[in-house]
Amino acid sequence: MLSTKLQTADNKNPKIYLEDSAMNLTFGENLNRAIAASRTEAIRLGHLFINTDDLLLGILSVDGDESVATLQHSGCNIGQLQNEIENDSFRQQVDANAAAVSGLTLQSNRNVMLTDLTERVMKDGMQRAFSSGQFSTRHLMQAILADAKNPAAERMMKYGVTTATFA
Repeated sequence: MLSTKLQTADNKNPKIYLEDSAMNLTFGENLNRAIAASRTEAIRLGHLFINTDDLLLGILSVDGDESVATLQHSGCNIGQLQNEIENDSFRQQVDANAAAVSGLTLQSNRNVMLTDLTERVMKDGMQRAFSSGQFSTRHLMQAILADAKNPAAERMMKYGVTTATFA
């Protein structure tokens, strides 16, 4: 069984590691940058965990990424999508309130865990990437969109973005 961990020992380059030596999969450079950015976004938005919206914001922040270009080509308004995620995150503040109640502090040097949904999305993306040997943001976008009930997929579907967009 695959298990994922977000290692943040090097805060400039946090990476998700697989705990299964049977899967030999490399992470593309843009995916590593997106994962690092998703951690930064989670902290900035006051989240205790990286959720699928944080993953999407991380991908959107990578300049020159093929997934961002695909979204733009499909007619998705990237700025509007980012604003929608940020506004909802600031409005809800669920994770930040939970942190205040539990006495946890939201520090930039802390470890940020993945939600169960985010971990499932990551594993799905890895499975999609297995045949190519390299996990990219395209595989991650396909995995996010494959579960229509996750918040990031719901947001993108409002803009007409589906798994077919990334086929």
